[in-house]
Amino acid sequence: MESPVAATLHVSLQTAHVYRVLYTVNDARGGAATPYSMHGQETLRAFLTHCAIAPDTIDVIITRVESGMSYVLDLGALDKDKVARLLRRYAGS
Repeated sequence: MESPVAATLHVSLQTAHVYRVLYTVNDARGGAATPYSMHGQETLRAFLTHCAIAPDTIDVIITRVESGMSYVLDLGALDKDKVARLLRRYAGS
């Protein structure tokens, strides 16, 4: 039986066209936070779309972040390995 996983994604604007994305995972093995940078709004939008975030929610996230606020998403229901792969892909790591 899998243990519960708490995973969040904290999105904020780092510079005019760069988004800071902090992925935090806490499970039975402990916790880890990994920072990423995504260049451009379309990159962030594509990443969120691949994480199955609703288009209306993506619009809210981008609006808030572009206005200088941050946004925290609960990604605990998603496969953490898939999210990590997508982050590496869209962050260019």
